Amino acid sequence: MKRHIFFVFLLSTFSLAINAQKVADKRAVRDLELSTDEQELKAGQSYEIPITAQNLGSVQGFQLSIFIDPTLAEITGIGSGILHEDNFGFFPKNGLITSSWNIANPLPKEKLNEVLFTLKINSRKDLPLSKILALQSRPTAMEAYTLNDEQVGINMNFKSAVVKGDKALLFQNTPNPFHEETAISFYLPQAAKATLVVRNVEGKVLFRTQGDFAKGQQQFILKQSDIKASGVMNYTLETTNFTETKKMVVVAK
Repeated sequence: MKRHIFFVFLLSTFSLAINAQKVADKRAVRDLELSTDEQELKAGQSYEIPITAQNLGSVQGFQLSIFIDPTLAEITGIGSGILHEDNFGFFPKNGLITSSWNIANPLPKEKLNEVLFTLKINSRKDLPLSKILALQSRPTAMEAYTLNDEQVGINMNFKSAVVKGDKALLFQNTPNPFHEETAISFYLPQAAKATLVVRNVEGKVLFRTQGDFAKGQQQFILKQSDIKASGVMNYTLETTNFTETKKMVVVAK
């Protein structure tokens, strides 16, 4: 009889453990996931880091704190997207940004893939972005709320741009269209000199710049004042073994 009771106890304990894990796994799936591309930062260079949320349509609001170690990088600004200036508290000397956002009605589907906001930083060290950017719950608690008023967590995902064969890649500029400045990101499978060339639709070169970059994801920051034109443009990334061109739209001020 005692052995039977003990066996039933073990089964009950095992079942509770499995159910608890299922609840935890289900909760993790519902967590709001913020994401950006992983990239190798280079000391002395400026970067614009677009932040998106893959499952933004499942939440009605969130709040969090973002920390960037001020000894490793300087926060120089925040670009608007779905979130705007009034959604942020900005404390650059402490390497801290607080944010809160909520809506009365779910976002339309066409808005879900838009950039939430863009972090603007100057790197002080050569290191991966994931080593300097982190979410935390101080001073603003990190939490999101589903459409059913459930409280869930928030995660940060650094997406790798590396593909099979580890080839160079050129990405679409962000934001696009733009009227002040845009970030043109690219991936290099090895350290190389890269050249960015901007041309109008007639093929006239409007702007050219180049730099020496480490292996990994990198970017150029392009300002409208650099090209002094508006309309549809073509931008080309050139390295010794790679050339690719994409289109972008520059909006007149």
